[in-house]
Amino acid sequence: MKEYKSLAEVLSSSNEKEEIYQSETLKRKYRANNGKYTKIPHMFDFIHLVKGWEDIVGKMLSENTIPLRIKNQQLYILTKHSIFSQELGFMAPLIIEKIDKMFPSFNGKIKKIRFSHGKFSSEEFNMMKANTQKKEVQEKEKPHPFDPKYRMRKIQVEKMFEDIDDGEIKDLLISITLQN
Repeated sequence: MKEYKSLAEVLSSSNEKEEIYQSETLKRKYRANNGKYTKIPHMFDFIHLVKGWEDIVGKMLSENTIPLRIKNQQLYILTKHSIFSQELGFMAPLIIEKIDKMFPSFNGKIKKIRFSHGKFSSEEFNMMKANTQKKEVQEKEKPHPFDPKYRMRKIQVEKMFEDIDDGEIKDLLISITLQN
């Protein structure tokens, strides 16, 4: 059976030639041909770290903190308030241990955790989070125009408004009804 590489392995392969530029134009051309993230090792592992953050620190802390980046063997975390930084500071050795266990590619690459505080209130933070979740729900619920159920619903709605003579109003009512 043939073994396939993961997407992360393909995009971050180390046998690519080294980037050498003589100008910004050549740099942009090289990156356009080879992809934006080909030179960032463990990019996909960090994305999985962000997605699995709740499993590492718990629900309450994951709602109020988020990992930003790993640089110079330090994990930078954005917190909503300094109290969350203090709490995570006490848990730092445990967090590093959990990350090493869950993500072997980071094993030994994180030695310290640093914090920065966001300059927003908890209401703003919750509002941003709610808007993000609301957009995700809206995108998931939007039916495809070639879906048979959607087509049947559209025919029914068009029959409901077939007596309206004004085409613009008719189209508007149809689109509003289909959205609900």
